[in-house]
Amino acid sequence: MDVKMQKKGDLGREMTITVPAGEVARMVNDRLEMIGRQAKIPGFRPGKIPANVLKQRYGAQVEQEVSQDIVSETMPKAFDNEKVMPAAQPRVEFGKFADGKDYTYTVSFEVLPEFTPKGYKDAKLTRQTAEASDKQIDEALERLAGSMRSFTTKKGKAAKGDMTVITAKGFDAKSGDELPGAVITKHSVEIGSGALIPGFEDGLIGKEASDKAFDIEVTFPKDYHAKDLAGVKARFNIELHEVKKAELPKIDDDFAKQFGAKDLADLKGKITEQLNKDIEEASRQRLKRDLFDLVEKENKFALPDSMVDQEFQAIWRALMQDMQRSGVTFDQLDKSEDEMRAEHRKLAERRVRVGLVLAEIGKVEGVKVEADEVNAEIDRIASQFPGEQAERARQYYNSERGRQEIFGPIFENKVCDWIFEKAKISDKKVDADEILKELNS
Repeated sequence: MDVKMQKKGDLGREMTITVPAGEVARMVNDRLEMIGRQAKIPGFRPGKIPANVLKQRYGAQVEQEVSQDIVSETMPKAFDNEKVMPAAQPRVEFGKFADGKDYTYTVSFEVLPEFTPKGYKDAKLTRQTAEASDKQIDEALERLAGSMRSFTTKKGKAAKGDMTVITAKGFDAKSGDELPGAVITKHSVEIGSGALIPGFEDGLIGKEASDKAFDIEVTFPKDYHAKDLAGVKARFNIELHEVKKAELPKIDDDFAKQFGAKDLADLKGKITEQLNKDIEEASRQRLKRDLFDLVEKENKFALPDSMVDQEFQAIWRALMQDMQRSGVTFDQLDKSEDEMRAEHRKLAERRVRVGLVLAEIGKVEGVKVEADEVNAEIDRIASQFPGEQAERARQYYNSERGRQEIFGPIFENKVCDWIFEKAKISDKKVDADEILKELNS
């Protein structure tokens, strides 16, 4: 095997690999022999078909299969011989077969940039700190009570917080034409929930359940997901079948026991503990983000386009799936697709740059992830699933791809921990709500 390497810019490389004719002929004959043992051609007994007949019938298939075999066998050896590691999946241009001739193919790829990581030793960072307040604890208790609320039929006018049961049919307010799809039948609507378009739920306030229908006029938002209704002024004819009043449970010891607590004081303690964990996690996320900002600023070098492309495709695919699930369009985001692509391309570049720098810091400083750490995380993830789902989770995360997914975040956190231990970190006390926004950003 002969290998020739050629530079293509800072990080691009093109490798030309030539396999001797004798080796190619051997691989072709082996493949033809294997096919011949199973092939059925009229006029010939199985296993007795002449090589020239097999080559005439299966030549194109054999060339394709042998090409793939040659690449899979020789390309890793070529990388080892040249002491290079591709940054992403190489692009292979297969060669052409000719009797008695060598087989030559080319591999195009990018190498990882060589650099010395900067800005992480004695980094100056600010860590936000806070503790859960009584207000946050009370709000959490109210949310729990709200999740346990029940509704009972009431007489009188509907008010904010009431549950209504309605039938509604929408019409274009100007033409009077029925609006396609703007029909709901005996649908439960909680006033103030924001589940329906603006103005609709407010139009139910003060109304009573009766056989007499009434109208509500509203305008569909300009960014409404159904474009044929966006911005349309509509009239809805409403039948209010029932009004129900929300009944909240009393927040006491019996209420607390429904959530596995001994009493109300115990429940408050558990809520406080969880809130403080959330605050600590949000504070750490903010600290990591500030570190990544510093790493990105201090380490400027050429990035492999192939790695950025790969990261961008993963980000963009996830974004498209989220938009499809939520029914959101680019128009609703007030950005064009080109603007969104440019924005997420920058995000991909940041992730690749920070990832490369953290990997190099880990290498330089001897940060390692042990198999036991990966196994423990797999156990933790599997424990969140019931029965067979837990076993399926274990099988996936014990695969090479799954273990790599686990390895990455563990490695990142260990490198960050190493940096934080050496960094000059000053604490700044802030409002807990300000920190918790980090979890939702």
